[in-house]
Amino acid sequence: MNVLNPYVRQFLVGWITVLDSVPDIDMLGFLPDFLDGLFNMLSDSSHEIRQQADAALSEFLQEIKNSPNVDYGRMAEILVRRAGSTDEFTRLTSITWINEFVKLGGEQLVPYYADILGAILPCISDEEEKIRVVARETNEELRAIKADQTEGFDIGAILVIAERELNSEHEATRIEALHWFSTLLVRYRTEFLGYLDGIFEPLLNALSDPSDAVVLLVLEVHSRIAEEYHHFHHLVSYLIRTFHNNHVLLEKRGALIVRRLCVLLGAEKVYREFSTILEKEGNLDFASTMVQQSAAFKILRTRLKTVPFSENLKRTSSANPYSQILQVTEDGNRNQDTPNYSAINFPSRLQQFEIMQQHHRDHFKNQLQSRKSASAVMLSQEIQRYEESLSSPIPEINRPPSRTSRVIS
Repeated sequence: MNVLNPYVRQFLVGWITVLDSVPDIDMLGFLPDFLDGLFNMLSDSSHEIRQQADAALSEFLQEIKNSPNVDYGRMAEILVRRAGSTDEFTRLTSITWINEFVKLGGEQLVPYYADILGAILPCISDEEEKIRVVARETNEELRAIKADQTEGFDIGAILVIAERELNSEHEATRIEALHWFSTLLVRYRTEFLGYLDGIFEPLLNALSDPSDAVVLLVLEVHSRIAEEYHHFHHLVSYLIRTFHNNHVLLEKRGALIVRRLCVLLGAEKVYREFSTILEKEGNLDFASTMVQQSAAFKILRTRLKTVPFSENLKRTSSANPYSQILQVTEDGNRNQDTPNYSAINFPSRLQQFEIMQQHHRDHFKNQLQSRKSASAVMLSQEIQRYEESLSSPIPEINRPPSRTSRVIS
């Protein structure tokens, strides 16, 4: 079937069509054996051969729809390979077949879901609109199926495909990959978390994606993962570390990220974790930038103005010098629109932070000056010892005898 001679190809397609028309011959049983050859002919340079192959494939697909006994598995492997063809018509035909197989295949296709997904996701961003439409529809059909692991559904294999497509150059593909992360996390949370060590870091890195839509979806995935505290702590620690190393990201994306986290996880929870981690921040300039100047913390302050007063929050804040900046107070300065909520005296807390920051800087300068003074004293002492050694007379025993003394002797 993979011969290149056009006359042989026409002969083979002709015979396949004739045999398929014989009622007593079930050609569907043999279809997996020559299906790849027919798909190969779709990219033939001869227009007539392409038409004959397409006609034969269309007839077989119709028969598959009407037959109760079809070997979907073997043919699915062929279709997945052909979906990555460089030929546009071959890709379209392959995706069309996959679409029908997802609807008809049932349990037979469950072990092949990962392979099928690996073929679909790149096609969602295909240059050809027809391919994009069919691929998107197929993706929705596949994601809607609630497969059972006892049927051979491999969550790990699906996650590998989704993680791979997070690196796609196409935004639409990355977005659909994240939808798969969310779907699997909701349906198979326990199993999903079992693979978290391998995918958590790529999900964190995706927060730096150039697309806002991708970042928002990544945060939704992280918010679901963050139901366990240690995952939430890891997330906030990563964000602060990333903001520390990339101030451009802090200013361009910080507000978006913090705003979304406040919506998904609650402003108070986000506030507590940020303040706890910033308490240990050794770079005071960065801490100052984060709290006083960044758009991210402006958003956090706005969110916290509507957070109900909490005694636990107050105790947490009072023990944390950085969190005092955002401490909730009971000084009567309440929002008229929300009488049950306590306002936050930000100017006072910011002033406290500035004073504390100045104390740290003064202490650091004093330490530095003390070290410099000690070094200067030590250097002066070394110079003095060196000069004294130069000025001291050389002992007689070490002097060589003079010429006169040698002559006399």
